[in-house]
Amino acid sequence: MKTKYFLSFVLLYLLISSYTANSQWVRMSAGLGNRKIYSLTNNGNYLFAGTTNAGAYMTVNYGVSWAQTSLNAGFVNALTISGTTIFAGEDNTGVYITTNNGFTWVQTSLNNLSVYSLASSGNNIFAGTYLNGVYLSTNMGLTWNQTTMTNLSVNVLLVSGSTIFAGTTLNGVYFSTNNGANWIQTTLNNRTILSMASSGNNIYAGTTPNGGVYYSSDNGISWVQNGITNQFFINALMTYQNYIFAGAQGVYVTSNHGASWIQRSEGMISGQTWAFCIINNFIFAAHDSGVYRRNLSEITGINNITGEVPTEYQLQQNYPNPFNPKTIINFQLPIFNYVSLIVYDLSGREIAILLNQELQAGTYEVDFDGSNFPSGIYFYVLRSGGFTATRKMVLVK
Repeated sequence: MKTKYFLSFVLLYLLISSYTANSQWVRMSAGLGNRKIYSLTNNGNYLFAGTTNAGAYMTVNYGVSWAQTSLNAGFVNALTISGTTIFAGEDNTGVYITTNNGFTWVQTSLNNLSVYSLASSGNNIFAGTYLNGVYLSTNMGLTWNQTTMTNLSVNVLLVSGSTIFAGTTLNGVYFSTNNGANWIQTTLNNRTILSMASSGNNIYAGTTPNGGVYYSSDNGISWVQNGITNQFFINALMTYQNYIFAGAQGVYVTSNHGASWIQRSEGMISGQTWAFCIINNFIFAAHDSGVYRRNLSEITGINNITGEVPTEYQLQQNYPNPFNPKTIINFQLPIFNYVSLIVYDLSGREIAILLNQELQAGTYEVDFDGSNFPSGIYFYVLRSGGFTATRKMVLVK
């Protein structure tokens, strides 16, 4: 009998340990060691990581194991991809390219400058440099020409539609609508910009010192500050659906354009986060201590659980129900559409917006955490197109 109870305890412990491991960031260090990672990009399931002193590494199994590529020395500050060509920007030695997933690299003619940032738009490749502004290649890196921005350090480049944005040291954000033939300085003009990201006409800029994140809803014309002012560096920004991820001392996430941010650094040791990359349902973070990985659905709370396309809209009963404090809500979408999923209390007051975004057709599950709400009856309402459905759930503490 004691053996039976002991085995049951072991199984329970392993189950809890597995759940805990999957509910936080996990350092994927096999082959990487404790190297600082500055940059990430992917070509399908091939994930590349730029290190501070050992070139570029690559993984084909979602970070389980890493191998050093033939670009095996130097500081790789930036990585980008155009088609199937990977570009790497290094300190002092310029831009390298590979067309065979890192098996061989070729140094381009931009070979004597420190490249801090890279961005691609079709065959146009932009390179932001230390004290030499922005260079442009219109032939996939074969030749390069300096744009009219010639004397600034460019820490980040962002292509959004037909506009290229440049985040500089001390001089804020510039933009060009003609591939760098002319640059215009925006009203965000007195800070160092370390990171940028876009979602439609919405542009986000991560700043230093103590500047937090700035937000523009008119493609960079005007800017407002929106949070994380307690962080000295905002090194990385990435958008995904209606979420924004910020890399600073750890990881911060917002789903309301930065009106409020939540720190989501569970499992990470202390250090700066420098870049993000998403592959399938994993999010990767470049960190002072290597590469971390996490299930994307653990942060966003939404997971597409089947590849089949449903034939009709459907909102299912949450489970478990009653629940304490977490429950799961499943729903189906037959077509691509805008979706809202909102929780109301018994008086009809809105207490939580679980979804407010566009989604592809599919079957989804969304987590709801009632830890901050009292016991009672709640309603959740799904709206999409002309479809509306409501169900009741009971929180018991």
